[in-house]
Amino acid sequence: MTRTLLTLLFLLFGTSAWAEKISAYEVNVTVEQSGELSVVETIEYDFEGEQKHGIFRDIPFTVKVNSVIKDLELYDFSVQLDKNTVPWEESTMDSTHAGKIIRLKIGSVSTYITGKHTYRIAYRVKKGVLPAAQNKENDAVRWNIIGTGWKVPIYNISAHFFLPASLSQNNTALSTYTGMYGAKTSTARTQWINAHHLRIDIPSLQPHQGATIEIAYPANTLDQNGQDNIAPSFMDWFWKNWHWGALVGFLFYFHDIYKKHTGFKDERSVAVQYDPPKGLSLLESGLILDKFADNEDFAAAVLELGYLGYLEIEQENKKVDPILKRTNKKAEGLTLDQKYLLENTLFKSKDHFVISGGSQVRAMALQNHFNHINNNLYTWAVSDGYMAENPQRARKNFISKTIMLLLPVLGLIFYSLASKYGSDAIFILIFPIVFGAVGISMIFSPGINKLFGFIFAAAGMMPLMIFFDRGLVLKDLLTGPLAVFIILLIVAFYVYKKIGKFTQKGAQAQKHLLGLKEFVKRVKQDEIKRRLEADPLYLEKMLPYAMLFGEADHWLSFFELLHVSAPAWYHGDVSNMRTFSNSVNHAATAPGTSSSGGSGFSGGGGFSGGGGGGGGGGSW
Repeated sequence: MTRTLLTLLFLLFGTSAWAEKISAYEVNVTVEQSGELSVVETIEYDFEGEQKHGIFRDIPFTVKVNSVIKDLELYDFSVQLDKNTVPWEESTMDSTHAGKIIRLKIGSVSTYITGKHTYRIAYRVKKGVLPAAQNKENDAVRWNIIGTGWKVPIYNISAHFFLPASLSQNNTALSTYTGMYGAKTSTARTQWINAHHLRIDIPSLQPHQGATIEIAYPANTLDQNGQDNIAPSFMDWFWKNWHWGALVGFLFYFHDIYKKHTGFKDERSVAVQYDPPKGLSLLESGLILDKFADNEDFAAAVLELGYLGYLEIEQENKKVDPILKRTNKKAEGLTLDQKYLLENTLFKSKDHFVISGGSQVRAMALQNHFNHINNNLYTWAVSDGYMAENPQRARKNFISKTIMLLLPVLGLIFYSLASKYGSDAIFILIFPIVFGAVGISMIFSPGINKLFGFIFAAAGMMPLMIFFDRGLVLKDLLTGPLAVFIILLIVAFYVYKKIGKFTQKGAQAQKHLLGLKEFVKRVKQDEIKRRLEADPLYLEKMLPYAMLFGEADHWLSFFELLHVSAPAWYHGDVSNMRTFSNSVNHAATAPGTSSSGGSGFSGGGGFSGGGGGGGGGGSW
């Protein structure tokens, strides 16, 4: 878009828009029987009134064929300025569209020049033969006589191709393309001076416009073969396909971890349950349900203590912080997690506890207590026979081992991208990885709007658009190393969530809880009425589990629909309990943090760019 705009501005305002220009550009290409090319470029550069040290010339030395980058092996460079010697430096660097380039920096930092000067640049190309664009079975000399990297207008362009005895006008097909990269039209005039000498003339090209010449001929006419020159080596094959091997290997690894750490499977279908499993506290049930002891379960655990008669909750309205008050009931018959929550977390030295946020000290203390209970729950799950191993420890070992195994994969991805799209691709890639990871964590974190997570992750993906500007096609993205890495992360996350080796006892308890969750989620008024007839306290008894299952709003609606009074241990409008879980999570969150691409000798079939040579340059 930017280049098109510059071209339009030039057409509107004329040559005065450019302080510099190339008055004449001649390219002589001698095609040898060996397949090597001898290239001589004569550039008449007009600095006009500008004071500059000289010019730089960027020449690509690689071509990309079927995602494989091949080196054309440019060598034997020489440079002259106005037929005299001149200081120059050769370096290798990355470019946006041309891949790897050789930069010839011509001139001296201590010398300034102005006006018109003629530069002569000569070099040789070891691999000058490529497959023809229209018919890959034929060979061709495809050369970008002018690359799209020049930032100044170019006038009076001429090119001469000198062919060996084996090639002539009679056994070759000529194609020319001029314009922006990818153009399939041409303004070039061609003339055969004799059977072995082709001349091309182009009146002018605007900044970032190029010219490509292809001379196609029967394969193996020269000593080189186009297919041989681009045939991938073992290392080319490796760099193109290594990620598929990594994918297969990691899938076997993840499958082994999954089988090893998921334990007994209860193959019975989920049957609806109407009461919690006997002998399990709410926090224990929360662990068995999803194999995670979560801080988000503690709000439901507080309600459980209320139902059991160990505390009361006061909340006049939603804007007021809930206050927990200890009752006189002795802490007998409680599980260890219930007792610790009651006596050490909520009422260690006082008979009341205000669930309020904004204090880092209080939030950290609450988190420490929650973590203590959670750690003990994991130990309990093993000692009481629900799990064959500590799932928390197994997950930590899995994460540590997986990170160590993925680091070489990430290194290979960085190397592959840097080789194809430049070393700065590594830094560009950091943003999608970081933003994507944070966005995914937001999506799966309770208490955070999942839409924000998707927006955050999508925003992090925007730097990837730079890769499309550098020649990346969607197919390469979807089948390349980066896509495989994302797949591995998704599978790793899935396995991480599934780790937890159930015993038969644990698997059956989980199945019971899943049946209870299904009931709470789908129950209708008529069924609740029948349950209340048998147990008038059924609604409040099941309220902690409704909150555990994320169905508190649904369950609380039955109090109003069926005109059931608020629980005796809750003082306030029962609808206020819709925000109770958020209040507890907020209290345990420190300020400033968040909860957790015939004969075959007709022209065409190609486009501007894509061959050898080209590039661009400018002044310095």
